[in-house]
Amino acid sequence: MTYLDVFEFFLIGSFLIQLFYLFYFNSRLLISNGKYMDSFEPDISVIICARNEEKNLKQNLEKFLNQDYDNYEVIIVNDRSWDNSLEFLNNLKKKYLKLKVVNIPDNKTDHYGKKLALTLGIKQQKTIIYYLPMLIVFPILTLGFLI
Repeated sequence: MTYLDVFEFFLIGSFLIQLFYLFYFNSRLLISNGKYMDSFEPDISVIICARNEEKNLKQNLEKFLNQDYDNYEVIIVNDRSWDNSLEFLNNLKKKYLKLKVVNIPDNKTDHYGKKLALTLGIKQQKTIIYYLPMLIVFPILTLGFLI
C-alpha cells in the first residue's frame, strides 16, 4: 500500500463521514414538511444611523414603522444632528413602541464618525441585525423583503 493509496482512503473516508453528518444531523431540514419554517419569525433589529436626515425621516420613517411583521424593532441613532431630527424622533417614539432612539450629542471636539453610531446601535439591539445605510433604507418598505 503506497502513500497515494492511504491518502485516497482517508479522502474517501472523510467525504463519507461528512456526507453522513450532512444527511443524519440535518434530516429535519431536508425532510421538513414546512411546519417549523412557516411558524419561525425571528426577532429583527434594524439599525439606522442618521445625521441631519430630518426631511427623509419625516417622509419615510412612519411607513417603515407600519409593518405587517410583528417581531422587529427599529433603532435610530441620531449622530450629532443639528437639525430637528432628535425632536422629531422623540415625538415619534411616543407613538411607536418598536422605535428606539439613541442620541449622540455634538460636543464639538470628538469626531468618531459612523463607527461610533453603529456601535451604540448594536448595543441597543435585541437579536438579528440588519444594518441599513441611510441611502437605501427608505426604498425598502417591508421587512418581509429583508427576511
